[in-house]
Amino acid sequence: ILVGERRWSIDGRQKGDHSYYQIKQLASIVGLELREQGDVLTVKGPRGRLTVIDGRPLLKFEDHYILLSNPPWRGQRNTWYVTEDFLSKAVPLLVNRRLERLSQGLYRLEKLNENRVQVRVVNYPDHVRVVFESDLSSPARVQEHDKYIEIEFEKYLVRPEFPNEKPDRRFVSSVGFDAGDIYGSFQIFKGEHYHEFQQFTADN
Repeated sequence: ILVGERRWSIDGRQKGDHSYYQIKQLASIVGLELREQGDVLTVKGPRGRLTVIDGRPLLKFEDHYILLSNPPWRGQRNTWYVTEDFLSKAVPLLVNRRLERLSQGLYRLEKLNENRVQVRVVNYPDHVRVVFESDLSSPARVQEHDKYIEIEFEKYLVRPEFPNEKPDRRFVSSVGFDAGDIYGSFQIFKGEHYHEFQQFTADN
């Protein structure tokens, strides 16, 4: 792992067809606190706490869950090991930094810059327009789910700013923000008379 001009190494272990890495060594590099109680390991960082359970691939971060490709395991002398996707999925949630994968087994740890995203709401007689104005140029991904539409910005840590104007609840019941992924994502919750949505990018 490259941090600025320094290079750090983490011991790897092979278990079956998968490579595992030692959490304790990772914690010392990125500044995490570890606390163990039986088969449960609590990992604490500036953004919150992560719960790791021996043999379970599902991690809990605050009120959210992260699924790893393979379960963590506890070796001898209470030494815990995790797969490589722990670095890309869990670490950025804990430390406000992202890990850029440079090659197999090589990462660069970089601080996440903040991206202020202003939310604006405009009500019309038959629809609601929700506008997201991003200070920094950042790709956005839009996905429709059963109860809401999700807008995810990439590359930067999102700092949301919400308007005083409330949406017409017939079409949009509310607009929320979920800080439980790496960068943060918005949700536009559908109202009782929601029918469909259209998305477009403004010129400015």
